Amino acid sequence: MFDESFTTHEDWEYWLRIGSKYPFVHINKVTAEFTVRDDGSNTAAYNFDDFNRTRKIIYERYRSFCGGDQNIINIQKKVLEEYEMESVAHFIHELSQMMNEQMFEDAIKLYVRKRHCFGKKEILGKIDKLIERLSLKLGYNLSPVLEKSE
Repeated sequence: MFDESFTTHEDWEYWLRIGSKYPFVHINKVTAEFTVRDDGSNTAAYNFDDFNRTRKIIYERYRSFCGGDQNIINIQKKVLEEYEMESVAHFIHELSQMMNEQMFEDAIKLYVRKRHCFGKKEILGKIDKLIERLSLKLGYNLSPVLEKSE
């Protein structure tokens, strides 16, 4: 049923696949319910990088659903860009919290685990330098991580 290669958005992909084979019909009564978490425990809150990665795959895989409407394609592009900036902001916030709490090794581990997701972002330049200096003081070599992100 679900495409197991998706670690997020598997439901979106599933419904798009169904919609490509069968027409949807409106039934004037509630047939399903869903919940939206507001406590920060939803997938999007802790899995920014994968969330954007799978959204991109869906937009590309189902581009034909847009019917060539450039307005929809532009909106999708803007959504991806905005979400990526939110993702960068979240990453910076996580690192800042760890640094403020003097959890330097945890900050370096988070950096190593997630930095490659953002490519070469000018906004992260200062953080790259800060983490690199901190890691050298603690005896880590981050050169391979920094090279991956370029």
